[in-house]
Amino acid sequence: MVPGMRVTLTDEQAFLREAFQGTIERHAPIAAIRRWALDREGDDLTGLVGEQGWLGIGVPEEAGGEGGGVFERALLAEQLGHDSVPDAPLWSATLAALVLAGAGDDAGAEAALDPENGVALLADLRRPLDRPGGVEVDGDVASGELGLVALPGGSAKTFVALVADGTDGDLAVWRIEGDDATVEPRTLTDHTRPVWSVALSGAAATAVGTLSRERAERLTAEVAVLVAADALGAAQWCLDTTVEYVKERKQFGVAVGSFQAVKHYAAQMAVPIEATRAAVSYAAWALDEGEDDALLHAWVAKAFAADNLNDVADKALFLHGAIGYTWEHDLQLPFKRIKADARIAGSAAGYHDRVAAIAGLTAPAAG
Repeated sequence: MVPGMRVTLTDEQAFLREAFQGTIERHAPIAAIRRWALDREGDDLTGLVGEQGWLGIGVPEEAGGEGGGVFERALLAEQLGHDSVPDAPLWSATLAALVLAGAGDDAGAEAALDPENGVALLADLRRPLDRPGGVEVDGDVASGELGLVALPGGSAKTFVALVADGTDGDLAVWRIEGDDATVEPRTLTDHTRPVWSVALSGAAATAVGTLSRERAERLTAEVAVLVAADALGAAQWCLDTTVEYVKERKQFGVAVGSFQAVKHYAAQMAVPIEATRAAVSYAAWALDEGEDDALLHAWVAKAFAADNLNDVADKALFLHGAIGYTWEHDLQLPFKRIKADARIAGSAAGYHDRVAAIAGLTAPAAG
């Protein structure tokens, strides 16, 4: 164990997790999530995170946030993943606030945390934050197109965009008028994450400041940990539900969970979940404490989750048998969430490259 590292939650963190669980049970049970995700029936749940005031968790108080750090935000991400709750506001408003705060605009960050202001980060979900693409700015005019953008409700009054400025890996931060954007819905296999394509042509843009390479890399590490935490929560749901199912499902007159092969499969699901939990917890703690190896462990957490939790999802589907493949079964929600998380914010291969670069095995990957 690393000296100074806590291995249990503080009272405040435990209370926070219980608050997440209770609120989601009341406002977004899995049945409501399934109705909304598959048929868009019932309440639009994409705004739940903002409505509950969770956007500011892990955002500095001087930037209008609730305080706390990556660890607290990872607790939220894990619970959202566990219950397949739409997390678009975290990808849009919270990240926009963190980018603005990193560029020195605390007032803008505070405004971004108010859902009424309609501020969203204009970034493709498939790309790491420190390697943006799709937006170009000429003077005070922005152009470009991004294929997969998280937007609660499918609109934004103001976009925050990151654009490479060509100097030492720093990124320029721009505000772009949402009225000048063309937004079209897209469809992912993971229906809990509605996404949109955004096209800019002559959109008014205002310079905010610069996000240093170090700060951009730090934010990318935070996002990597949060995606890993989201997949961790979904994988835990898969394990818990599968264990309960094999206790009830009978074959030859006995519960299939009594078969040794099934027990082995369940154990093979549990091991990577606990390993990912350790990786996520350490990486979040290391980022909050400013440890020298924090980035390395963030990359490891994301790569490990992408590489190993996919197998957890596959084993859950296998142990559920034919019922797991049906459109009506809830398993499809966390299953698809895990598959999407493996690609969001960059693939496992990209994070393997980052680990190799830190270890001095390769040059840092570009793009």
